[in-house]
Amino acid sequence: MDSRSDRSVDEELIEKLTRGEPADFSERKERVLVQAQVLRSLLIGSLPAAPRGHNLFRGIRLTGAVISGSFDLEDLSGPQDSALAPIILRSCTLSHPINIHNAHLSRLELSDCRLVQIDGKNCRVDGSVVLERIVSSESGDQKTGASGLDNWYGDRGPRPGEAGQDDAPAPSASTSPSSTSRFIVSARAQGRCCVDLGGTTIGGDVVVRQSLLVAKPERPEFVAGEMSAHYALNLGRSQIHGDVSFDQGSAALGGGSLSGARITGNLWFSGAKLVGTERHALDCQLAVVDGFVGLRATHAPPAVPLRFESEGLINLLQTRIRGALDLSGAKLLASKSDLTLQAHQSEIGLAIFIRGSNFCFPF
Repeated sequence: MDSRSDRSVDEELIEKLTRGEPADFSERKERVLVQAQVLRSLLIGSLPAAPRGHNLFRGIRLTGAVISGSFDLEDLSGPQDSALAPIILRSCTLSHPINIHNAHLSRLELSDCRLVQIDGKNCRVDGSVVLERIVSSESGDQKTGASGLDNWYGDRGPRPGEAGQDDAPAPSASTSPSSTSRFIVSARAQGRCCVDLGGTTIGGDVVVRQSLLVAKPERPEFVAGEMSAHYALNLGRSQIHGDVSFDQGSAALGGGSLSGARITGNLWFSGAKLVGTERHALDCQLAVVDGFVGLRATHAPPAVPLRFESEGLINLLQTRIRGALDLSGAKLLASKSDLTLQAHQSEIGLAIFIRGSNFCFPF
């Protein structure tokens, strides 16, 4: 860590943020240690007032730090139930979950960060939730996520050398399911990096780009229909007054749930990969989408063209889509004894596009 004491780093952090400036430690030779409790105190205004009362605090804008301890904002809000100031973290590492359960936030933005979990059940966010180039902070034999091949994500995720992700996961042909390698590769626990925003109300968009999400591990005692499944991305029962985008090379080991969600805008999974573990690859049962749904390939430059891929069921049972359903260029692979796509009693307002799609069934 930085040679200066943790106390001096926290004092520098407080001084910058209360002056309305971002705290950027990315130029230090080593990342500095910031106490999560200090960030919490800044958000709820429990620190001593700034000199002469000139407190220009505009939110947590922090770059290049290791956040120590539990970042716990459960049940917190501002005065008269107003939203807490924005939380914007860049190139930060968190080894404990971010707990925003039942909290009221104005905005949440994380980019080039490493984390294990965001627990945001039943929270309110007035603006958008943006997660860009997010990967797990777990490594080595400390990984506690769902099981998969080491290259389960293929060509997706942050690109090596991009935006502080010099050591980001890189595709490895020797661990790819399609590899011609003669070595036998088995699944093992992957680094946990899951996002639970079930039951939330979000005033803007939910955006996940170039991120690798991994659910909690599968439970031997899990019984479908009797227990809630672990998903890598959970937006079930949420109210989202914008778009939901899980794209630009994102992947989820453990799939995603939007069961019972209401989305005012569009739902995009362009070029994404979803792998079901404990339950479906994508569960949209009883969801209502006022716009379009795109489970399709993407060819937007300068990104490398990527197909939408799923391993496991795409569940659109009783889903209402007021626009079109676009499956162009998608590759859907069923798990054993399951379907690739279920859309019984669903309503699709405009059309279904399936040009260039593949529906595959294992034997």
